[in-house]
Amino acid sequence: MRVSFALLGTAFVAVMAVSGLRAAGEADVLFVSSLTLKVGQQGTVLVEAELLAKPGLGAWTLDISYDNTVVTATECIGLAGSVCNPVFDEHTVRVTGASASGLTGTNELGTITFLCGRPGESPLMLRLSIWGNAIETDQRKVEMVEGSITCTEPPDLITISSFDLEVGRQGTVRVEAERVAQPGVGAWTLDISYDASVVSFLGCEVLDELSECSGESAATVHVRGASAEGLQPGTVLAELEFRCDQPGATDLRTEVKNWSVAGIGFMDRLVDVEEGRVLCGTQLPSTGVAEPRPGSAPATVPLAVLGTVLVAAALAFRRYASAR
Repeated sequence: MRVSFALLGTAFVAVMAVSGLRAAGEADVLFVSSLTLKVGQQGTVLVEAELLAKPGLGAWTLDISYDNTVVTATECIGLAGSVCNPVFDEHTVRVTGASASGLTGTNELGTITFLCGRPGESPLMLRLSIWGNAIETDQRKVEMVEGSITCTEPPDLITISSFDLEVGRQGTVRVEAERVAQPGVGAWTLDISYDASVVSFLGCEVLDELSECSGESAATVHVRGASAEGLQPGTVLAELEFRCDQPGATDLRTEVKNWSVAGIGFMDRLVDVEEGRVLCGTQLPSTGVAEPRPGSAPATVPLAVLGTVLVAAALAFRRYASAR
């Protein structure tokens, strides 16, 4: 009998322990997801609730506040019976809704789209006004997990222009640092390769005396430079001159060997390249007469027809003169 009481006591303690864990974990969980975006990009966060306790969630009103100097809310879509206002005030989104039957399980209450305006981090802070049961008017227990949006600088951007010319003519492409983040670029080395069977490299002009440009390697132009103050956006690094030698096309493939932060040395920055292209078309004849299109009649056919017409006209004129 003692053993039975001991076993019963152990079972009772175990049941009470499980009940205690269940009671401690019966709070709902409300959370907002997080994002990392580049400046100028948009992204969407999710507002979600995990509802554990009966009788379910009957009404809710929650506000998500953010740093409007870093991000802007551009759109909000209510889900699971919610309505959503992305401009509740200048730095707050409001999500409110109701369910007669009560929400249970995991529910997406809404999605919010943000635009990154400048580098920085904006917390997404939750504040509840209403979080009530479906039957009673009691407020439910809830744990809140807040999100954030991190806005980062986009990579620097180098652009190479393009041109389209006839064979025998020459043109210039521009190498430009279109987008550069502060404090600027302190040193740069670019290798720009081309198809030497299509074009010839004639020469280049560079930014200033701190830059240099050369084409001593076969089918590759080297552009190098340095700036103590830091290269700024919109700076033209070099202008390269090519001549079209043969019909065809060549991409101006660019390898960035060095693109480092001003004042720090060889600490590389992220950089994207929009490569250029040179298209060389067929040279027109010096007479200026366009070549016939494929499938068109050769130029001798119209001349033959013209000759026949002239002969017929001459014979008719002789018969007319003889008759008179």
